[in-house]
Amino acid sequence: MRRRDFIVTAAAAGFSAFAAHAQESTRQRRIAIAIPGRFWTDGAKSNPYYGAFFEELARLGFFQGRNLVVDSYSSDGEDTYPGVARAVAMSQPEIILAGTSQMINALQAATTRIVPIVGIVGDPIADGLVSSLARPGANVTGITVDGGVELVGKRLSLLSEIRPNATRVAYLSSSAALRQPQTAMLKQVAETLKLSLSHIDLESLNEEACRARF
Repeated sequence: MRRRDFIVTAAAAGFSAFAAHAQESTRQRRIAIAIPGRFWTDGAKSNPYYGAFFEELARLGFFQGRNLVVDSYSSDGEDTYPGVARAVAMSQPEIILAGTSQMINALQAATTRIVPIVGIVGDPIADGLVSSLARPGANVTGITVDGGVELVGKRLSLLSEIRPNATRVAYLSSSAALRQPQTAMLKQVAETLKLSLSHIDLESLNEEACRARF
């Protein structure tokens, strides 16, 4: 499935519970979008992901200005997530579309009443978002794109098979990702394969500080 389809499916998933009643009622429903960065607030109208998201909502019978109110929130770094989460909770939406585990953690700390928080994350168990995939036991749903930390190591092993003469591998990720269990697994497998692992911070690609380092 394409990344666009992942986003649209996960974002619209939480609406299935009352989608059947969308055409029967003119009562406005309220959702909140809390995506790190300014993806939804800067030039969103021309963004294909934004368009696909609202196309899917329209297919389910939800239209802005008629029976749907959409509040979008931007954030500038992890330190702003708690404030954004509190603002989202105060607006009392029925559903929250969120991005990244850190943002969802902040939202969970701000509210347990709003169900669901819909997101696309890596490993929700390792990130402490749910107790299990079968029985989440939390106000979170969506899509996981990570089969567990072991998969990260297997990917590096596969890369090593493709390029057996490789001695150095660059790891592109945000600085926040370095604190996740996946990175620890990656370092462990790299050491076993005798590969030098260098980190390139995606948040600093345009800065001199982006030199490969660990």
